[in-house]
Amino acid sequence: NISQIEEMPKGIPPGEYSVTSDGLHGEMNISSLDSEGRFHGTLNLYPFDRKSTIVGSFDDISHEIVFNRTIDTEQNPLEYYKGYKFTNVIADCIFGTGPGSCYQYATFAGTFESINKPNQTFGWYASHIPKPCPACPD
Repeated sequence: NISQIEEMPKGIPPGEYSVTSDGLHGEMNISSLDSEGRFHGTLNLYPFDRKSTIVGSFDDISHEIVFNRTIDTEQNPLEYYKGYKFTNVIADCIFGTGPGSCYQYATFAGTFESINKPNQTFGWYASHIPKPCPACPD
């Protein structure tokens, strides 16, 4: 139904995301998000037990997300992430908040560069983990 698709939420939801970055799995957490699309949070990849912070922005028109990741180590390396939000409307309608619903899960894919490895580009993707999970059984 076209009217349902047009009414899907805009922006990005704060909270937890499952992330894979250059083959490493982990969690991204957007802890604060303002009305202009600027956000703060963390991005932690396993098996490394490091705390890292992210600061970035999301453009609701282009669906572009950009953020810097600062890893809390002695060298304080910095990574520059860029990606785009997309959704699988068919799957969202089937597995969304109920029969016929079109809840839009935020999924991102893109590339990043590290100051430790100049002129090399790596891939990443992330999917929002809604709380509570609309498609999960009670």
